[in-house]
Amino acid sequence: MKCKKEYKDMNKYRETKRKWQERYRKNSGSGKYRRHWTEAEDRLVLEQVMTDRELGILLKRSIGAIQMRRYKLKLKGEDKTMNKGTNIRKVNGVDVITYSKEMTYACVGEVEAGTTGIMGGDTGHGGRTYIRFQDIGGVDIDVNVSEGDFGNLGLTIELGGDHELDMAIESLEFILAVLKDGRTRE
Repeated sequence: MKCKKEYKDMNKYRETKRKWQERYRKNSGSGKYRRHWTEAEDRLVLEQVMTDRELGILLKRSIGAIQMRRYKLKLKGEDKTMNKGTNIRKVNGVDVITYSKEMTYACVGEVEAGTTGIMGGDTGHGGRTYIRFQDIGGVDIDVNVSEGDFGNLGLTIELGGDHELDMAIESLEFILAVLKDGRTRE
C-alpha cells in the first residue's frame, strides 16, 4: 500500500486501506473475537506452554491480545496464583482446554473438564468435550462400561458413602460450570 500522500483520490486510499486491514484481521484474528477472558484462558496465557501464535489459534485471539493480556495479568500480580489446574487434552485429534479441581472430604478426588464449545457439527466437524474423575484417595467408586444391543456404549458410575455424594454433587456442578463457560466461547 502506498503512503497516504501519494493517493490523489482519498476514496481509493480509504478502500485500499480497508482491504489491507481486512486482510490483516483475517490472517491474525485481530478484532474478530471481542469477549471476556475466562480463567482457563488466563492460565494458559500465563503458563506459556506453547508459542503465542499457537495459543492464538487455540483460543481464537490475536497475538497482540494474548501479549497484552499477559502484561495486564502480571501487573495485577495474578501470575503467581493462576498457574494451577489447566491442561490441554487431545480429544479425537483436537486440542481441548481443560481445568481441574481437587475436592477434599473424608476422601480425596479430582475432577477435570473442558470443551471446545459448539463448532457446528458432529464428530467430523463439531466440538469436543473432555470429562475426567480421579480417585486420589479413599473414594468408593465403581465405573462400568456397558455395550447395548447395537454396539452403542454406556457408562455407569456408582459411589458409596455420604462424602462421595457431596463430592459427586460438587464435581457435577464444577463440570456444568466449565462446560457452560466453554459453550459460549466462539
